[in-house]
Amino acid sequence: MNRSTIKSIYNPHQTKETLGETKFLKRQNERIEYRLVKVFRLVFILFYIVGIELPISPKRRKNRYPRTHRRDVRVHRILSYCRKCPKYFVLIIFFVIVTEMVWDIINLEDKRTAATYFLLIVFTLILLISIHKSRRTMFQMTQMLSEVFKCFPRYNLNLVRYLSHALLVFSVIVSVYMAIVFNFHSTSLTYTEKRKFCENNVVTDFLNLQSYCFVTFQTVGCLTQAVGSILFSLFSVFYSLVCILVQVLLSHLLNKINKANSSEELHKPLFLFAIISRIMNCLEDTFSSSVFLETVMSMVGMFRAGYIVAFLSTVRLDYLPQLLFGIVGFVHQLLIIISASSANEKAALTMKSLSCRIPESETDLRFKLRRISGEHKSLSVWKIYVLDRSLVVTSVGTLVTYGMLIGTIGKDHHWRWDMGAQLYPRYQVHLHDMEESKLTRN
Repeated sequence: MNRSTIKSIYNPHQTKETLGETKFLKRQNERIEYRLVKVFRLVFILFYIVGIELPISPKRRKNRYPRTHRRDVRVHRILSYCRKCPKYFVLIIFFVIVTEMVWDIINLEDKRTAATYFLLIVFTLILLISIHKSRRTMFQMTQMLSEVFKCFPRYNLNLVRYLSHALLVFSVIVSVYMAIVFNFHSTSLTYTEKRKFCENNVVTDFLNLQSYCFVTFQTVGCLTQAVGSILFSLFSVFYSLVCILVQVLLSHLLNKINKANSSEELHKPLFLFAIISRIMNCLEDTFSSSVFLETVMSMVGMFRAGYIVAFLSTVRLDYLPQLLFGIVGFVHQLLIIISASSANEKAALTMKSLSCRIPESETDLRFKLRRISGEHKSLSVWKIYVLDRSLVVTSVGTLVTYGMLIGTIGKDHHWRWDMGAQLYPRYQVHLHDMEESKLTRN
């Protein structure tokens, strides 16, 4: 007997038409889950390459295989160790580069640049550890999003998927290019200093490793910078993707709430808003510190790029990776701020519309709405500043004002006169008169 006939025996009220409808709904829900997995597929693959394996499958028990199948157990253990290889490889690379940066701070002449790179690497390592700890929450959020999207099967996610994939591919290509050019360009000052130090060091002379030591350091630095830039791009794209999907769901909920003619039709939108509020709470509790690290790193890159453009008279080719890092950091910062601020605005508007549409006689619905609004958390930067659209202007303005102050520290007045002479030719006559007056006094 078929499964449908058995179900019809145990449930005589269920007809063939209802069975067909349930089958169609199951297939439709599977398609929705598959579409949502398609959106995050490239993100999850790149997270695995960087060393963060998301728990897509449930936990496997230790005593899953019986004692007779020892070969299957060995194969399973070997595969589990192979899956963990990217994580251990990335950790080893970061350990080597941290020791190298400490070595550079102690021995190189340009200690400010070495300290800045060391700070960025430490921030990247903290970001990697925080994302690795919250990898289960990331998968749970995607599951909750797929459950809510089952109620809106007509929405097409292809545009969001293509845009996110294009941004990820562009970010990965720029990251690899920046890492190769920055670490293997021979005109850089740190390049020549490191080469001289590796060739004239006592340890490398004793072990006869003059040629291998420098290449190893540069290769490890290239891999670390590539992994850090890819991780930076991945987190910003994942965070903005979740915020965009939340915004889409909230806009659909607003349409349903506005079309509701009775209080009974508001039960389902209220239940869906509770799930979306839970997703936003998970996003805020888990990734607010990571958003803070992302903003700090992007601001450092933007300051470095602005300093090169504003204060250096000649822009060489080895400054190109730093300029690209500043541009990419600004783009990802805009992604996070705009997507999170729009999600916050939509959530506040949904709560306001629900409170207006629910009548005062429905005490149960009003109590549920108050409980959801009391537990709701807006997206913020490490619970310090709630993300809104004005943060774009304030961050750029703060960077410009304090960047100008920090950039002019230690500059001589002659540098300002030289810059004025380059910008305005009439200052050259004034400089010539000042030099003649000094000569006559002497």
